[in-house]
Amino acid sequence: MPDDLQSFIASHPEQWTCDPLEFVAEPDEGQTDDGNADVPDHPVVTAAIWHGEHHLDFGYLRNPPKLRFWRAIRGDRDEITMDWRHEDDGEIGFTADPAVRRSVPTTAYLEAVHILNRELMDAMGQRVEELERRGGLPAWTLTSSICGGNTKTGGTGLPRTSIAPRRPTGTLSAKVPACCSATFNGPTPRRARHSFEHLTGTSSAYRLDAEVGGAVPASLEVFGVRGTSVGGPRLRLVTTPPTAVEVAFALLREGRMGDAENLMTRELQAVTDKHGHGGPEWASAQCDLGNVLLNADQLDRAIECYRRAVSATPRDHESRKEQLTCRLNLGLALRMAGRFDEAETELRLGVQERLAFYGREHAGYAFGLEPLADLLRQRGDVAGARQVVEEAVANLWRNGHDRVASALALRAAIVHAGGTGEPLFVGLDQLPDQVVEEIGRVVIQMLDHDDPATRPLLTSLVAALEERLGIDHQATLNALSALANLGRDLGDQVGRVDAIERVLASYDRQGRQEEALMAALGLAVAQGEVGDAQAALGTYASSYARAERIGRPELRSQVLRNWGLALKEAGQVDLAEQRLTEAVNQARRGADHEMVGRACIALGLFLQHEARLSEARTVLEEGLTVMDPVHPDAIIGRSHLGAVLDGRTCGCGDMAGTIADAFRGFVITRLPADLLDRLDVAIVDGDFKIDVALRREPTESELERLNDVFQTAHAEFRRRISEPRYAG
Repeated sequence: MPDDLQSFIASHPEQWTCDPLEFVAEPDEGQTDDGNADVPDHPVVTAAIWHGEHHLDFGYLRNPPKLRFWRAIRGDRDEITMDWRHEDDGEIGFTADPAVRRSVPTTAYLEAVHILNRELMDAMGQRVEELERRGGLPAWTLTSSICGGNTKTGGTGLPRTSIAPRRPTGTLSAKVPACCSATFNGPTPRRARHSFEHLTGTSSAYRLDAEVGGAVPASLEVFGVRGTSVGGPRLRLVTTPPTAVEVAFALLREGRMGDAENLMTRELQAVTDKHGHGGPEWASAQCDLGNVLLNADQLDRAIECYRRAVSATPRDHESRKEQLTCRLNLGLALRMAGRFDEAETELRLGVQERLAFYGREHAGYAFGLEPLADLLRQRGDVAGARQVVEEAVANLWRNGHDRVASALALRAAIVHAGGTGEPLFVGLDQLPDQVVEEIGRVVIQMLDHDDPATRPLLTSLVAALEERLGIDHQATLNALSALANLGRDLGDQVGRVDAIERVLASYDRQGRQEEALMAALGLAVAQGEVGDAQAALGTYASSYARAERIGRPELRSQVLRNWGLALKEAGQVDLAEQRLTEAVNQARRGADHEMVGRACIALGLFLQHEARLSEARTVLEEGLTVMDPVHPDAIIGRSHLGAVLDGRTCGCGDMAGTIADAFRGFVITRLPADLLDRLDVAIVDGDFKIDVALRREPTESELERLNDVFQTAHAEFRRRISEPRYAG
């Protein structure tokens, strides 16, 4: 809050010398502009609106209190002020005084909000699980009757196989230069490409000039979403309780993999108790549990769930279709596990079953062809893969199915692997923009960042998207960003810098300031890694000017942190300390607790390596209190704090011990205090070695909880620590 506005924000409307409504014209009054005009943006009206924006809206309550918040920085003091006002009407009252005003340090306020959010989310998750175990809430109906028609909107469930991938695409990764880094040598988490059984008919088709898998009808109709017109404002909204699988997917998105697994395990047991083994309901629950396990990186267990699901006997058309989906998922999971022979057997069997069930012309048949083609490509059978993928593309094209995007992306990868010199991306001019964009997304997702042969495929994609969608289209920029990241991984620093510069120029042309800032940070890191320290420092300076124009303290902190690290690498220690200290100060002024933690840890490492251990301890402890304990920066910070407490100037050598300690702390805080006697955790040969001793005999529920917590910790640390984390 600027100094000259602090007295105004602290005031109340009854203290003002005039009523802002006096400066708002009635609709039938003439309006003039003479400096005190009755116009909507009159300064008095603008000030009153701004004042009101600091109110927390309790309008849903009877006789609500008035609660306002604002932030003020005075010298070294940075505080949040809360102002409470309430008049007791004899019916609605509060235990608080009628007027209360309190100020607290901003860091304490942010930490309290962070704790409240975490505890609230945990409590909500537990409540949802309790409701699910009880069968959920009954459906409720809200009806608003005004003359006209009506529409009904039911709760929509997630498709059984449509779990969004966790890995983002189309973003520039700017790795922070650092003196220390941690690498966890566990296996890289695997991601599935799932099947989708939402099929269209054969009423729409595409004309593809280049022949793909045989003759294609010449009629052309764009892909589109067709809706029904609803007349009148009458509305009847029906909401149903979330299903178990919906709750489980929500838990997965929160990173609570063990809780998601436990929920689906209980759901499977409930379905088994109700319907018995071997029926369609049991198979459906097995498939759902398999999907959860697949996304929790427990492939072997997921495979067994899918095997059990496909062993069930279908009783009707729909349950037979679900069985086909489960077999497809089984083949995909086997492929992801590297069990290629078994995967090919299941996928070929699935193709035969789909042919018999759907017929050759239906899109459901093509859904089985695509993963088989991808497996054959992965096994090096390019000719076989080409034959299968051409049939899939032709089928989906004829059907006008938007899955043609992933089939065309796979076809491009297969043609590229064949080395025939043919065009990789054909017919893009005949496809709608959203399908072309999806082709780009799929190609980016399937890239092998360890294979130099991937670069020509991505370069061709960039050229195709630029020609079809334009140089400034987001899909083109996403592909260029992927090209920059691929250049980093393959050691092509020159190509990496060139790609980032093209992205930066586009964002500048479009006036997209924050995206341009992120691209500039990526460029600075790339310039530093290519050895051009002077250019990198110049780019950081211009990036800070960009952040200043945007005005968000979190962004200023991010730039200053990276800039300070680069200055340290360049040997400019005094300037580095200035930038890193200011990064902490700026982060404290923002609302992002993670940014505060990362800035503190960066400064703490700097101070430790400068042998200023007391100062390093203070700032490291501050950073760790607001960080997710399994965030890579928190792991590094904890390692260095341990070294500081031991009087050492570097803690790089004990990273494995720090990770093991974090794992141990994660488990201990989630178990009954009187259960564990000893818990030893170590990392041996890139995996966790755990030794547990109990104080007493656990109950059955405690034993289940113990196993759940260890599985959660194992999956969480394997996933979070092995994923590369970048700044920028």
